[in-house]
Amino acid sequence: MTLWSSVVSFIKSPDPDLNAKVARIQVLDEELSQWWQGIPDDLVLTPSNIAKVQKDQVPNILLLNVVYHQSLCALHSSIVPLFSWGEGDVSCATARQISAQEAYEHACTASELFDAVLSGYDGVSAMPSFIAYAAYCGCAIQIPFMRSSNYSIGKRARANVGANVKLLQIMASYWRFACLLVSDAASYRPCWKLTSPFAREPTVGGCLTGT
Repeated sequence: MTLWSSVVSFIKSPDPDLNAKVARIQVLDEELSQWWQGIPDDLVLTPSNIAKVQKDQVPNILLLNVVYHQSLCALHSSIVPLFSWGEGDVSCATARQISAQEAYEHACTASELFDAVLSGYDGVSAMPSFIAYAAYCGCAIQIPFMRSSNYSIGKRARANVGANVKLLQIMASYWRFACLLVSDAASYRPCWKLTSPFAREPTVGGCLTGT
């Protein structure tokens, strides 16, 4: 969790210089990428290989994967007004669009892992509470796209948010922290409009496109 701590420290930093923040994001992104490249292949989860993991190992291996994806979600979301509820302006527009795409893709990847776990694993209640936190954050990133004019994007967002909320609901019975998160997630309005000047619809393997 050392890299996650570095991400949290960065997000809490009061540095108002956006260019400096973008530079720091690039450094932390590279550190996370290098760390992830060193993870053994049998510990890297995909929706198709989760079923092959021994049941008692699922919580810890899933946590390892979620820490990576959530670290990048939080890191890149920190400069995207639509995701962080910050003030919108036109500075560093390209960097913000790239970060928005990165945050969105990692949120989607985590959601797809959650869905796979829900489909084939009956020990969700034993999951570490950080996983519930990541599911909550994934909702915050993907809910704005549930009513996307692009059918594929909207469908993917609705499926992913549904998986995240289901995970939160199951964990809420056992974790007070998760209970608070699911209550908060339920207050989100799926009819939000993409009103931020950096609100762009995501694409797969490309840049964000205008709505």
